[in-house]
Amino acid sequence: MKASGIPIKRADWSYWIEMKSVELIQAILLSVDIDPRSVPGRFKGRDTPRVDIPHCQELRKRTDIALNHYGKYAFERYDLKQPVELKEFRRWAEQLQNPWVFPTGFPEAVEPEIPSLPKAGDSNDLDLSFGKANGENSGNLNAVKRDELVKRHEKNWGSIKQDLKDAKKNDLKSAASIRHGYYDESKAIQWAKNRGKYHEKSSSRGVFDI
Repeated sequence: MKASGIPIKRADWSYWIEMKSVELIQAILLSVDIDPRSVPGRFKGRDTPRVDIPHCQELRKRTDIALNHYGKYAFERYDLKQPVELKEFRRWAEQLQNPWVFPTGFPEAVEPEIPSLPKAGDSNDLDLSFGKANGENSGNLNAVKRDELVKRHEKNWGSIKQDLKDAKKNDLKSAASIRHGYYDESKAIQWAKNRGKYHEKSSSRGVFDI
């Protein structure tokens, strides 16, 4: 098969598979197993009706779809020349409502990385805390600032403000303080419960009440 007198060749995957990135138009051509190097240099995706080329209609359709998703410049020719990674390009195309079929040699799609869940006992290794949400990292999942602790539990722990003020004298600091201004929420509540200071109040509102 020829385009303007130049033979169109099938993709040489021993060459293209080594490419870290290619132009968008090259990725489109490769998706129908056409070697971009065998296509005339003046070729553009919109030229397909005037070029005798394999998969002409499919190539035109894929060019339209790719430009719709990848288009970001004022001129189409710039969009077609933007760099794309073949594996990422295939992942995008296979997630369309009508996934594209790729030739055998086309690099496999990149699977998005999914963070693994921590194993039991690894919670101390997590870089998460209420402290970090406030711009600091206390290294403890139950860590909260003093003011936040009061806000959450003053209704059930009426003396919480005074107890925190006297934390050195009443052993609350040694029992629940993590560092200056931060307390282990669960330990602080347990300290209050052990001394009869924490009384959980049930709500009289219905489950559908706002």
